[in-house]
Amino acid sequence: MKVLITIFGLLLLNFVSSAQNHICTAEENGLSVELRTDDTIYVQINTTYVPVAAIARSTKFDSTQISITLTTSVDASVLGCYQNTYLATDPNGDNLTCIRVVCIREIAKVTTLNLDFRLFPNPATSKTLLTVNQNLQGSKKLTLVDILGNTVYSQEFIKNETTIQTSHLPRGIYFVNVSNGIRRNTQRLIVN
Repeated sequence: MKVLITIFGLLLLNFVSSAQNHICTAEENGLSVELRTDDTIYVQINTTYVPVAAIARSTKFDSTQISITLTTSVDASVLGCYQNTYLATDPNGDNLTCIRVVCIREIAKVTTLNLDFRLFPNPATSKTLLTVNQNLQGSKKLTLVDILGNTVYSQEFIKNETTIQTSHLPRGIYFVNVSNGIRRNTQRLIVN
């Protein structure tokens, strides 16, 4: 995204954004400020926030001659969006201000409900019985995956138990995934 901000015909700021960089430039005085992150930073509440380091450049002066000052008032213990203000100044006194938005938010935790099941016998030779240890109504999906991640068997079942035929499978380790759309679980099955 590239945005040119103008007021009364004067170019104030040229802002270029990519997935990895946030760059502000002032073409009339040759200054630029580069922040090597996305436009907006999202931080989990009650964690430590460390401001992004900025790189200041000039087409007129050596980068060591440019000062950069960071003003920040981010409180990582309070939800909301804040601004980090980066001020670059060259030896002529020309300035460029670059603003970074930092949002403190509650990041949702994903909770997975386990579907408790048992495989017997395990190791198996010709077949194994899968028994769901909960009284779950409705359809459940069984997927048998080999050690390389290839699905070798799949079926849906209604009752809380089903038989998995293993006599046609090569010896090895497999993973049995069972899900009912809300709950899920994976167990290892050894075929001898």
